[in-house]
Amino acid sequence: MGPLAACAAPESLDSDPDTSPAESRVVTDERVHTVQLYRDGDEVSLPVLSLRERSRLTLEFDLVGSSASQSLDIEFRRVNTSGGPDLVSTEYLTGFDRDEIFDAEPSGTTAVPYVHYRYTFPTTGVGFRLGGVYVLRVSEPGGAALCERTFFVTEDAVDTEVVLGTRLAEPGAVGTAIQPAARLRPRGDLQGQDAFRFTVCFFRDGQVEELRCAPEPSLTELAVYGFFLPREQAFQPAPPIFRLDLG
Repeated sequence: MGPLAACAAPESLDSDPDTSPAESRVVTDERVHTVQLYRDGDEVSLPVLSLRERSRLTLEFDLVGSSASQSLDIEFRRVNTSGGPDLVSTEYLTGFDRDEIFDAEPSGTTAVPYVHYRYTFPTTGVGFRLGGVYVLRVSEPGGAALCERTFFVTEDAVDTEVVLGTRLAEPGAVGTAIQPAARLRPRGDLQGQDAFRFTVCFFRDGQVEELRCAPEPSLTELAVYGFFLPREQAFQPAPPIFRLDLG
């Protein structure tokens, strides 16, 4: 198992805890390549926007097959753990829920023409007032979506400790299984809140589109807000993303 991360927040009661928001939200036009979404100034960082630090995120991508730059539309929405609509946009945004991408640079004389787009947010017209899981959608003016990407807005109201434990494998299997777990330390107004009001979601190797959620706390660790990823939400075995050649 590769590097693992987790996020936690109180969730709305009408979200479906048994559904992962991953696959249903990923839309990518075949002309879109090299999509990056990162904390401004650090291309290898996770797309996490902090309300306390006044941080910004940058989106970059190439639109292949086009040589003339044109503005594109970008739209923001907050979603619940099942990927569905969460709140009215005025409840979680401080401005508009959409904007235009004007930063477009044609490739020039390359064999395959493309246009490189870049957009950094929040802006003077688009801001965030509430933490949670968000999705941005880029589309051509009046056209279909080109791509969607997930990012997170944090209020830094919960400290999260991620641990990896082992448990016996399922009947008929050999050996043990690694089970992701997290313990929460709520701060401020969230201190003393019922642990059942929280949902903890895990992702692996920076793949934020592939969230796996633990909708309920462990009954044996209620006092420390302990959450374990249930078997039905387990990550599938995957090859390592890096290899070390010692030859």
